Amino acid sequence: MKFDLADLFSFLAGLILGILLGIELVVDFLNKWQTIVGALIGAAAPLIVYFIGKRQDEYYAYLVRLDKSLSLAVVNLSEIDNTLHTFVRGSLQKLIDSVTQTAKQDEFVARAFVPLLFTYELPEEIIKLSTKTAYIDNNLLLVYSRSKELDPMVADIGRQYDKTYELQLTLVGSKMTPGSQITTDLNSMYAQNLESFKAYIEEYWAKNNMPIYLKELVQLQVAVRELREMRRLGWIVWRWKYEKGAADDFAVMQESIDKSLEKKVGERLDLIKRTAFNRYKKND
Repeated sequence: MKFDLADLFSFLAGLILGILLGIELVVDFLNKWQTIVGALIGAAAPLIVYFIGKRQDEYYAYLVRLDKSLSLAVVNLSEIDNTLHTFVRGSLQKLIDSVTQTAKQDEFVARAFVPLLFTYELPEEIIKLSTKTAYIDNNLLLVYSRSKELDPMVADIGRQYDKTYELQLTLVGSKMTPGSQITTDLNSMYAQNLESFKAYIEEYWAKNNMPIYLKELVQLQVAVRELREMRRLGWIVWRWKYEKGAADDFAVMQESIDKSLEKKVGERLDLIKRTAFNRYKKND
């Protein structure tokens, strides 16, 4: 088979034309896909922005709920303390005075009634979410656990008084039994036991558990409000500002943030004490 120059040129021209047409088809295909992808991105972008914004709004709303829950816990703690403070200085002290003034031969069996105290427990939902900061999440777990301990802690005060009163009843009943050899001044003993109960409230509650829980609440609330002020992406700023290197030594990070917030915590704690807690008011 022989090829002349005309056939060769025809072949080459057809080959070149085919390549050009193929490239054109490929380019046209890519242009169409570029248009489709662009349209999809253009349609998805608003949805992505919406969902990101929605998540940030939910996150900020969670911080607001957390802040309010901590405020409720502080208010509840102040109500409990004010009630106990009034009880100790009022009806309990009057009872002690009455017992002390009663003659030895007239056994005293009257009692004071420990007021009914309602406790507020932080809602479980606040620990199911995260503030995205190690410091606040860790302290939140601590405060949540403390709030669950508040009710049995307060109930124990009532139980301690019941034991004191029941002991007096038992001793008086035994002394009044014919043939009893009890000669102890039960009124004096009752007064001493009531003073011990009063000291128990002051030591167990007023000097230890209440101030510790109050400071933990205020410290956490100050941190939450600091985070809120950084707005919806504040956790990024918080981590950069406070938690760099937290993975290396969490205890050092905790101490460092405590120190950074110390002034604000002290100022807020002082304000709350002066305005909400009767025992800290100068005129009380």
